[in-house]
Parts: sequence; C-alpha cells; structure tokens
Amino acid sequence: MKDNNIANDYLDNSEIELSRIFYLTSLKASRKVNIDILASEAERKLLSIRCSLISLDYLRALVSVEQISPKEILVTGDIKAKTRQDCVVTLEPFSINIKTSFAQHYLTDSNDLDKETLIKEAYKYDSSEILMGDTIELGELITQYLALAIVPYPRSPAADAHMENYSSGIQNDGPFTKLKTLFKNEKI
Repeated sequence: MKDNNIANDYLDNSEIELSRIFYLTSLKASRKVNIDILASEAERKLLSIRCSLISLDYLRALVSVEQISPKEILVTGDIKAKTRQDCVVTLEPFSINIKTSFAQHYLTDSNDLDKETLIKEAYKYDSSEILMGDTIELGELITQYLALAIVPYPRSPAADAHMENYSSGIQNDGPFTKLKTLFKNEKI
C-alpha cells in the first residue's frame, strides 16, 4: 500500500524532516498494515542536512505495523537509501547504497502492566518502548534507523589505491630515508 493512498491521512509535522504519522485505529480493521514510504526531494534534502550528508538521493522504506497482542505493537521495516558522502581518505564525494532492516517493539497501555512484566517484555526485542498516545511517528523511526546505518567514516573504492600511493611515497621520501642510506653498509 502506498503511503499517499493509505486510508488514514498523516499529519505534516514541520519540525520533523520526514513525517508519517500512523494512527493505531488503523489496526482495528486489520491486525497488520503494510506501508510503502518514499521520501520526497524536499524531505531528502532536510534529512541530508540532519545526517551531515552531501546529499540523500533516494530513500524508501517498506514498513509493516502489526498488533501482536492486545497491548503490543511491532513495527518492522526495510530501508533502502542512496547517499552521497565525502571519502575520509581521498576527500572526494562518492555514492553509497544503504540497505538495512529494523524492528521496533511498542507496549501500549503500560499502566496495567507491572514493572517486572514490562522489563520481561522489553528484553524480547532489541528495541522496545512504551507507547504514549495512539500514534506512531513512522518517519522519525525511519530517520533514526537510517542514521544508524550511515557509514560514519566512508571510504571510496579508490581509497586503498590512494593510501598505497601515499604510503609508498612516504617510504621513499620520508625523513629517515637519508639515515637508512648512511647505515646501509655499516654493521651495528
């Protein structure tokens, strides 16, 4: 299902770069809802600023929201993105394709659950939160998992060749090269 065709309209939140609000009331008709989220050019531009990228050329997430029990919601998704970043070695910009998956567990109506049950349920999943209200901000969730998948110190395919050229130049022209020639014929 495309996000612009989803039965419930999402609200636009100007403070969030990618806003897709999912209303839990959508789960009453079906226990599982699939949503295809494709970021617009304006959203990608704002996200590239937030994530310190040269550009974010593509961002799509296939998200599934499922009520797994009366008090539990599981949001899973696959994110595909194409970023443009500077190589930390060559300092040249290059493109990186990102593919990542996520699973976010939510507990609803936590007032009825004791602390021990909350902790036990939270440990079943890598990421678990208590949901306040009747909405989930899917856009922010996607943004956070995208940020985790971005390579913090990106190296372009040309980085190894560049380092090899650089290091071979140091060995031949380094400050200790002359000392090496002085002691070449002497025994120490």
